[in-house]
Amino acid sequence: MKINDISPGAKVSDLIKILKNRATPNPDIKKLKKQLDPKQHDIHDHAIRPDKPIKTDKGPDSVKVARVSLALQKKIIGLGAAFAFGNPVKLNAEIEQNREDLKSLLLALKKVLKRNKTLSLDRTIYKTISSYKEVAEYWYLVPVDTKFMGYGFASKYKLRVTLFNPKDGTKLYPIWDSTGDFVHFSREFQRNDIDGKPVEYFETFTDEERVLWKKSNTDQDWVQESKSIFKYKKMPIVYGSQEEVEYYDVEDLISEIETLLSNFDDTIAYHAWPKIFVNGKVVGFAKKGETGGIIEGAPNTEAKYLSWDHAPESVKLSLETKLRMINTLTSTPDVSIESMKSIGAESGFARKMLFMEPHLKVRDKEEIYIPYMERRYSIIKTLLGEMNNKFKSIIDDLDIDPELTPYMIDDEEGAINLMTIATGGKPIVSQKTAIRLSGLVEDSDAELTQLKAEDKESKTLDVYGPPVE
Repeated sequence: MKINDISPGAKVSDLIKILKNRATPNPDIKKLKKQLDPKQHDIHDHAIRPDKPIKTDKGPDSVKVARVSLALQKKIIGLGAAFAFGNPVKLNAEIEQNREDLKSLLLALKKVLKRNKTLSLDRTIYKTISSYKEVAEYWYLVPVDTKFMGYGFASKYKLRVTLFNPKDGTKLYPIWDSTGDFVHFSREFQRNDIDGKPVEYFETFTDEERVLWKKSNTDQDWVQESKSIFKYKKMPIVYGSQEEVEYYDVEDLISEIETLLSNFDDTIAYHAWPKIFVNGKVVGFAKKGETGGIIEGAPNTEAKYLSWDHAPESVKLSLETKLRMINTLTSTPDVSIESMKSIGAESGFARKMLFMEPHLKVRDKEEIYIPYMERRYSIIKTLLGEMNNKFKSIIDDLDIDPELTPYMIDDEEGAINLMTIATGGKPIVSQKTAIRLSGLVEDSDAELTQLKAEDKESKTLDVYGPPVE
């Protein structure tokens, strides 16, 4: 589809209005940024939580109240990203043994992913979708002066990716047709000109072309800045989204915890220093810092320290309950050292039980990220076909099934002991495999040969013969 075909004959300003007609409103980025910054939470808003008014000899005054804010939103999102993309995405592909061409294409695709650092990119994508509800990425070819050999073949191009992040002020406009096909995508953003003044841009992609418009400084009308034609007939955009932010269900609980902690902090500050209750009339006080100081009172005067006899168990219970509900509702485990010790999570089985909920959460998130990855790989395969003609005819023959592997702390010793017991004490792997898995040597074959030679030599030098039974 050409962009002009979306609304033939329309003015650019009217066309852009049509291109902005997305099914759902753009996320409120200002509000979401406020939630992610603890210093901007409501607990710091003096209109919502004013300082405490007091009366003094000089007139009305105020005392600052405690304002305790927590970055729980960031923790929920960060742990979610770590569990989902702490391990690289697996690329499962069934390739016949004689299809060297498909193996080369798959290898080239893996090299593209590695050179574009998609392991860290995927975590950024997860955090962006969880924080701002949507994200998009753009794959494109970059010409090089000399032939590039980084993908296993000589090429005049490099493959690069750019992330369109709402956090940066970019507004995204994905459009699907009535059949659910992704027909065109636009983004609205600002850049500073030479003088440092912000200039508005609007960029649209279809399966045939990309057009960039810029607002004129004179009449504030849209003018075309650049245009690219896609010969490969595929829109090079990947878009992902979710309905609400990751912490949506626990926003109120987080706010309540901050209020509870702030009020409790005020109470502690009030009771931090001992207070003396006097029943009667005080005649004189000891001087500040005087050892063995005495308070002098009139006849029948009584004085005693006020003590905080009852521990705030209700406050503690309320905090623990709310924190537990936050972790439960967001499938966020408490992985602190204290928590791990208290539940006895030293064994691999205990850790698996602890991480079961976040692992199930990753499986639930596959509804978003598996289609996202599939479209990414489809675009990369198409672009690799543009870079290497040998790949063009086999692109559809390579089916890739992405698989998310939830993060888990390894318990190799426990697994080996379990399998050894299951096999009646017999070896579960060959000596060669054990050498390779140890990670201590690069060439397991050479190491095994050396071990056999040393073993043979030690037997040759055994002058005492076999042991006497």
